[in-house]
Amino acid sequence: MKTSQFWLLYLMAFMSVFQGYYTLNVYKALGYTEPILMDDAYLTQVGSVAAMMGAMRFAWSAAMDMDSTTFKQVYGTLLVVQAILGATIGFAVQGRTTYAIWICLMLFTEGGHFTLMPNALRLIYGQESASTIYGVVFTFTGVANLLMLVIVPSTFGQSYIKVYHLTAVFSVVALVLLLTCFKEERLSSAVFIKTDESQDECQKLETDNKTEQKGASVMPDRLVQILHPDGDQKSLNRNTATDDNYLVVK
Repeated sequence: MKTSQFWLLYLMAFMSVFQGYYTLNVYKALGYTEPILMDDAYLTQVGSVAAMMGAMRFAWSAAMDMDSTTFKQVYGTLLVVQAILGATIGFAVQGRTTYAIWICLMLFTEGGHFTLMPNALRLIYGQESASTIYGVVFTFTGVANLLMLVIVPSTFGQSYIKVYHLTAVFSVVALVLLLTCFKEERLSSAVFIKTDESQDECQKLETDNKTEQKGASVMPDRLVQILHPDGDQKSLNRNTATDDNYLVVK
């Protein structure tokens, strides 16, 4: 979590997921401001279809699994779509069909965050560390909701169109960060395992897992593993001592 990769990913996710969460809360209220959309049955149908679109988040994961695509390409596409949707919401509210399409696409991109972010963490930190780190990264959703609590009751928040324009700006900023600052590569630095008993456990396991190489010992797979690009898992050689409560593995 001390790496720039982590905080860039967190910031981008926070800014880009805001549009979807805002839409979930205001799509009906926005509809009631336009005579052509002022139909509760219609707005309920839009919400139901949009919820189904949000559940189709697996499409983003499928795109990530393609050999010809990268995280930057897939997430960048999501951000471009969001920026366009947020900037053109004033056009969408002029018709029932366009409004339904816009709301459905906004929920579709919102759902994509929950498949793309875990994939990005797996690529950067490896399979074993990604699950733990995602538990922290997932707090971006709470931060986005807190921001909404500040914006919605404000004078600025009284204009739905202006807030949607803000979401478009957020998506553009996230896109700039993605293209200029974010590095889509596996971290080559040491892996840190946080545990008070890690050193004692390693010493015990090393006694039963000695190698033929003089002065070298192999850390068992159940302690730490990395996932190589070819899909094979390989144990790491423990090279250093401990740093406070952290066991440093290189």
